[in-house]
Amino acid sequence: MSKRNGESGWDKAVGAKRGKYGLGSLGWVLGQYRLSPDYQKLKPTTKRTYEQAFDRLHAYGHEDMAGLRRRHIMKIRDDLADTPAAANGVLTAIGVLCRFAIDREMIDVDPSQGIKRLKLGEWRRWTDDELGRFYAETYEAMRRVLVLGLFTGQRRSDLCRAVWTDIEAGGIKVVQQKTGAKLWIPLHPTLAQHLTEWKRDASTVSILAHSERKPWRPGILSTAFNHEIRRLDMSGCTIHGLRKTAAAKLAEAGASTRQIMAVTGHASLSEVERYTREAEQRQLATDAMERFVGPSFKTVVKPLKRNG
Repeated sequence: MSKRNGESGWDKAVGAKRGKYGLGSLGWVLGQYRLSPDYQKLKPTTKRTYEQAFDRLHAYGHEDMAGLRRRHIMKIRDDLADTPAAANGVLTAIGVLCRFAIDREMIDVDPSQGIKRLKLGEWRRWTDDELGRFYAETYEAMRRVLVLGLFTGQRRSDLCRAVWTDIEAGGIKVVQQKTGAKLWIPLHPTLAQHLTEWKRDASTVSILAHSERKPWRPGILSTAFNHEIRRLDMSGCTIHGLRKTAAAKLAEAGASTRQIMAVTGHASLSEVERYTREAEQRQLATDAMERFVGPSFKTVVKPLKRNG
């Protein structure tokens, strides 16, 4: 590991870029990882996620992998603090590379082990007013994203993958790209009506398509959707927020956690409970207040009398 003024190359590297990657450098290890079976067997979506993180590591690619320390990793994380999801993605990528290097005896320890991820903000649900406004004021392709997302509770990638042959026996089949979970979701009457209308002029295999009558790619869909959100000044509304909205509305309608999981495909109770916490709190508070004002509850505070 190179030294300058008593500091390691890693200490100098943060925020700097230099030439090609030598044997044993982080860039060299990254190249070896890309050639490995470990990388080749990843799903395309996982590869794309990793590559976004790897792009952020190329500035440090010339530094000796063996010289990587916790302080360097934490500095890289902290420099990305304004985009916590990206920062956490880089931490994951560094951990993957460290474990790869350990297995091949390039390094002895994983300095990323135990470094805390940055806290992410939660996706918020849409209000009914926001749903109504977006439906009324956006264009048809975006309107369809709203309807399909709200009434299936699926992720962006699965909305893009939905095809007309997935509709069968009054429901829609989903094989979730992220988890591999296989679902069959009954069609909500409103969604069924829209699907019937959409099918009349369908010119693609995919249910959702953009203005060029081609299926949406997830990244392009997010860009177009977010553009509409900005145009309509509806900050905080996201495609993933439709998934939370669906789960919350199911909870408000009295669906159990496991029933909601059967629709959304969540793998754990805690995940669904995080999505539905607000809806359940409102319902519990409403039930409690009904008991508060009921005939069995006595209070010494008398109702106010109107003057005159």
